[in-house]
Amino acid sequence: MRKKRNLRRSRRIREVRPPLRRGINASRIVLPEGEWKTLGEWAQYRFGDDVWEAFSHGDFLADGGVVLGPDEPFVARSRVWIFRPVLDEPEETIVLDVVGENERYIVVDKPHGMATIPRGSHVANTVTVAARRQFNNDELVCAHRLDLETAGLVLLTKKIEYRSMYQDMFTRREISKKYQAIAPVSPDFSDGLWHHFQFRLERPSTQIHVDVVDDDADISVANGVTDIRLLEEYEKHDMGFSGDNASLDITYGRYELKPTTGFTHQLRTTMNHLGIPIYGDPLYPIRLSLEDEASRGHYLKLLATELSFVDPVDGVLQVFNSRQGLEL
Repeated sequence: MRKKRNLRRSRRIREVRPPLRRGINASRIVLPEGEWKTLGEWAQYRFGDDVWEAFSHGDFLADGGVVLGPDEPFVARSRVWIFRPVLDEPEETIVLDVVGENERYIVVDKPHGMATIPRGSHVANTVTVAARRQFNNDELVCAHRLDLETAGLVLLTKKIEYRSMYQDMFTRREISKKYQAIAPVSPDFSDGLWHHFQFRLERPSTQIHVDVVDDDADISVANGVTDIRLLEEYEKHDMGFSGDNASLDITYGRYELKPTTGFTHQLRTTMNHLGIPIYGDPLYPIRLSLEDEASRGHYLKLLATELSFVDPVDGVLQVFNSRQGLEL
């Protein structure tokens, strides 16, 4: 019953939410209790003097997209919508590389350093917003996510009627994914064969990193299932960078990873737990300071190289491959 109520509420919100602006949604705010006479008085208290410019741009709206002015009466517990300033608006238009497309979805090749969905300070410089602008389609939604640090393939659905169809395929693990990573060479992988790992992973709400709580979990409770093999070994190379996790004079190699599950940071946590953390990771094994993270000169060496699935509409096997590569 609760799920049905949540679905009805979500549908009502979609019906009254103002139209997107350049691929970006307005934020919903329920006005608090207070003694303010007008919406403008409250807005100045909440956001400062810059709010008057926002009002001049029509950034405050009621349900359905009706523009609100600063002289509107303040009504506690009423709902308003606000288009907040976009702090990461790029100077040049972002053009995503398309590796596959039909009338239902688009598969793009995401670069390192781009978030998948708008969140926090990442809004315009995200796959979701960039794709909506590039393809002039505000219904585009990512069917799954990649970390900001990770590059590679992302599937977006084109219309709302296709969203759950493809998102549920990821949930049901009906889409096969392959990744490549650069990490220290371990003798445990010298045979070049696939090695299977099934971990139980947890991330307490008080921390940002993921822990391995059972490295031999039963398949019924394992939520970090990954197959890994070493593809090639690079020449020994001084790969040192500043910070507490400096890695000097280490032999690195290129690994292929096939996750069956999709837990947060699963591949990064798994490789770190095996003693071969992915090169350039700012969180595993040790969280880098902001200064050291910025001085890396590159992002995490992890790339989503392949997506494959049987299309639920026409039953045809689809295989998509990234055109990017990993370099030392």
